[in-house]
Amino acid sequence: MSLKLSYLILIIAIVNVFIQNGCKINPKVIPTLTMSLNVLSAVCYLCVVDMPRTVYWIAAGTLTFTVTYWMK
Repeated sequence: MSLKLSYLILIIAIVNVFIQNGCKINPKVIPTLTMSLNVLSAVCYLCVVDMPRTVYWIAAGTLTFTVTYWMK
């Protein structure tokens, strides 16, 4: 199982717990989780010195940040 798929399953599980408990989720929670997972992915690839994938995941996190918090 790939690293990103594992993270996606984790996000789905967290959201499912919130929904089952009747909690309303702030619309920025899921993008924030995605950004943190992107940074974690970049760190994992940095540890094995895979620079193209490291740069890719940093760019993905930056794009998510820009769309979520910067643009209105």
